[in-house]
Amino acid sequence: NLVFMQFEQVTKAERIELPRPSIDTGMGLERIAAVLQGEHDNYDIDLFKALIRASEDATGVKAEGKNRASHRVIADHLRASSFLIADGVLPSNEGRGYVLRRIMRRAMRHAQLLGAGDPLMWRLVPALVREMGQAYPELVRGQPLISETLKLEETRFRKTLARGLGLLADATETLGSG
Repeated sequence: NLVFMQFEQVTKAERIELPRPSIDTGMGLERIAAVLQGEHDNYDIDLFKALIRASEDATGVKAEGKNRASHRVIADHLRASSFLIADGVLPSNEGRGYVLRRIMRRAMRHAQLLGAGDPLMWRLVPALVREMGQAYPELVRGQPLISETLKLEETRFRKTLARGLGLLADATETLGSG
């Protein structure tokens, strides 16, 4: 999908030429990195390999078979969550904070599916900072807040999930077998 950006639409009838026309390839940074690194899959680039390796080490579960997708979700969502927190977004029940919470919880659910008994996400932050901290110093500056936020949110989420699963088990038990 190539987008040729040449004009600015001022009104319905008036267009002016842009001072610097350009072409947007729609590739994104990861796709460009994959091409430059000779990879066919964005998750095989050096950044994601390092995060997936950290996730494997922390969980003791290899990124193979049915577990592959979970490690990829964790790596991708760790990165997104960390950048949002570094930019000042905190988990909440509305707006950007709610989007952050949903992203974090999806990764946290995948960590639980991999058998992580304790909060995992915050332990992966150092790997992300090692990989991206030089290019994005806000990650280095925000590392304590990122780690603390992820740990607190995952602890709360695990309690909420355990409570909800307990209620569900109680409710299904009273239904009987009919």
